[in-house]
Parts: sequence; structure tokens; C-alpha cells
Amino acid sequence: MHHTEHDVLTEYEYRVVEELVKYGTEGTKHLTNFCFERQWHLSEKASISATKLFYASLFNNPKDARWAIDRILEIPYEYQIDSLLHLGYSLAVLYQHMIEHDPSLDEKMRNVYAEWIKGL
Repeated sequence: MHHTEHDVLTEYEYRVVEELVKYGTEGTKHLTNFCFERQWHLSEKASISATKLFYASLFNNPKDARWAIDRILEIPYEYQIDSLLHLGYSLAVLYQHMIEHDPSLDEKMRNVYAEWIKGL
């Protein structure tokens, strides 16, 4: 699967769109190939932008972080939510790996969080 943003679907993506149209349009006249292609690209853009924001933040790269934020803000609201959920999932996976490497980190982070909550 590719991660570039252009108007042409890969062969795999085209087959997925065809299946969605075939089985998702039964009994309706609204859904078209264009709708599915648009949804596919918006979902991909949301995911890629969230991943870019994750790594840009992790490696302290404000320029790339700003670029990713701008891409997220360009997409419709429901895809912005998906993008933020993707970012949250990436953070959770990173945290889980960090805890596996150093289990004491979990208690330290919970204590820091509790102190932060007190300060609100």
C-alpha cells in the first residue's frame, strides 16, 4: 500500500473501492466510486499526518510538527478525530514499549500525572 497523496489509487486500493461500492451500495443510489476514493484518501491523510506529528514531536522537530498539524486541520472534522485517535494510539504503543523496557517508569509517570492533576 502506498502513502503518497495523489488522485490515483493503487491497484490494491482500487480493488478495495470496487468491493466497497459493490457491497456498500445495495439499495441506495447515493454512494459512488468518488465517495469511496475520497474517504480512502482522507483516512490515509489523517493517519499519515498523525504519524508525522508523532515522530516530529518525539524528535523535537517543530517545523515538521507544524506541517503535520496544518495537514490535520485541512481535513474534515470527523477525519481530524480519527487522526487524533491515531496519534493517541501511537503514544499508547510507545508507552507500552517503554514500560516493558523499564517497569518502574509506569509508577513514576502515574505520580507525575497525579501531581499535575493536583495543580489544576
